[in-house]
Order: sequence, then C-alpha cells, then structure tokens
Amino acid sequence: MSRTRDNAYLEIRADGSASSQRLRVLAVLTQARHPLTRREIAKEVGIEIASACGRLDELEKAGAVAKDEARLNPFSGKWNVTYRLARGGDRLAVDQADLFAEAAA
Repeated sequence: MSRTRDNAYLEIRADGSASSQRLRVLAVLTQARHPLTRREIAKEVGIEIASACGRLDELEKAGAVAKDEARLNPFSGKWNVTYRLARGGDRLAVDQADLFAEAAA
C-alpha cells in the first residue's frame, strides 16, 4: 500500500518530525555563508529533497526564510532558487506561533 503525499505530511506533523526538520533547516541557513539551494539544504539537514521543499515552503509562508537570487547549476544548466533567512523587510504571511504549534503538543 502506498502512502499519499497528504498522508505522509499528516504523519510527520503528528510525530513532530516536521517541526524538527524546520528547526534543522533554520539552523543550516543560520550557519550558511550564502543562500543555499533546496538540494544543498536537504543534504546538510540529512532529509529527502521533497521534505526540504515542504519545510522551506512552510518556513517561507511563516516569514522565517525568503527566496534569494537563482543560481545556475553547472551540471544541469538549470537555474536553482536559493533560500536565506528572512530579513525585517520581508513579508510575513502567517503567525510563526502557528508554524511550530504541533511541537508543543
């Protein structure tokens, strides 16, 4: 039986994995000397790229991270979006307390 993306997301929210992954993504970006791609973040955190994409989307909506300039991938020849910690002038889409609410439960 295969799990759907939505079921997988609900599972990681319930067990606190999503919150832990978000915190680790933030830690990696805090220590980074320059904006990182999703693949670089996934590798540093030790999670699948699909999980990194989900956590970055959540963090971006919460206003904790922001997209930065795209960087050319020398292997694929495609432009990759990079992410950095949000700054004071970046738009906050959701209350950050809502983002980490399941960690307290």
